[in-house]
Amino acid sequence: MNEKSHVIFELLHLELDDLYEDLKLVLDSLEERHRSQVLTDRVYEENAATLRAEIEGVKSLLHDIEAQAQQDSTAEVDFAALSASIDRTLTDHDLPRALEHLVKKKLKKIQNYFQDREGTDFSHWHFQYNTPHTVFGFEVIENLFEARSPFQKVAVVATLDYGRVLLIDDLIMVTEKDAFVYHEMMVHVPLSVCPDARDVLVIGGGDGGTVTELCRYPQLQRIVEVEIDEVVVNAARQYFPELSRGYADPRVELLIEDGVRYMAQAPEASFDVILIDSTDPIGPGEGLFSQRFYQDCRRVLKPGGVLINQSESPYYPKQARELQRAAAKLRSVFKHHSVYQMFIPTYESGHWLLGFASDSRHPMEFDPERWQNLAIKTHYYTPDVHRASFALPPFVSDLLENSNDH
Repeated sequence: MNEKSHVIFELLHLELDDLYEDLKLVLDSLEERHRSQVLTDRVYEENAATLRAEIEGVKSLLHDIEAQAQQDSTAEVDFAALSASIDRTLTDHDLPRALEHLVKKKLKKIQNYFQDREGTDFSHWHFQYNTPHTVFGFEVIENLFEARSPFQKVAVVATLDYGRVLLIDDLIMVTEKDAFVYHEMMVHVPLSVCPDARDVLVIGGGDGGTVTELCRYPQLQRIVEVEIDEVVVNAARQYFPELSRGYADPRVELLIEDGVRYMAQAPEASFDVILIDSTDPIGPGEGLFSQRFYQDCRRVLKPGGVLINQSESPYYPKQARELQRAAAKLRSVFKHHSVYQMFIPTYESGHWLLGFASDSRHPMEFDPERWQNLAIKTHYYTPDVHRASFALPPFVSDLLENSNDH
């Protein structure tokens, strides 16, 4: 069985295992009631025998699933046979009334996995493993581009639900469906707080979306983007022309070089706003999360400047640790640091964070009317969303409060 099909079997196994544990809990409860003499011997034996039979039946199904999952990788998945096996389990057992609804509902749910996926070729799907136990996937209708640069694997695929998707090392970077959320929140929050900004630096952002959003501000005089991987930029220009159209603006200066090295050599107090539109803190993006890099950013910002950084998701342990590490470093470098949130369906967990750092600016100190007078049409950002995005759930606030230990 190929890896793509294996995902369905993992889902099935989880549901069956859940049912197995439910049945065992009911049996334990039954035994406790018998010991307490709430149930007579006869009632207990009748019900316990049925429960044990059901537990063994589910265990047998679990073994069947494990055997299927361990077949040769070239074997075809027989969804119909598995569905029929579940049908037999539903009809062959005389379930007690108390369990009939629970068991049938659970097994029908499992059966639907197979009926929905029967005949599906999972070799045409892309799966992103957010953790070893959590996966996000979509069907790929066409592979448009793939290349390996000196730094990473870059690919563009076409999908039914998300349009074109940019993948870097098989991780989702941009989709046509929801890219506007990230780019609007990356750009409009700091530009609302710094309405008189003239010079903006973008580190990373090779898809062009951040630069394109910046170009909507007529007062900006200079927009510099430093992107390490020219393959990403060229792929964006070819396959995401609307997203990357800002590269044609004469105010934009695109530099293909290492952002860490550029920042170390940049003149002091040369930018009003710095936007770190980076990938995750691995590979070429790793240096963009270091304390030395943040210190260089502070030196390069003008008085009253603002730094925005990509801050990961608070849900999964790996990303939450990176959030804490970055927050601790930024807090040690800048006088003010806070985090704001947005919701992007295709990013890990859908709940994504950006960091706001400055020595003199506060994210709530902005003039909504002045921003609205610019008449910039947005799909996500508004002054109300700006304010609300800094109202964090307690579990995120707790993560940030505990970040000094990381």
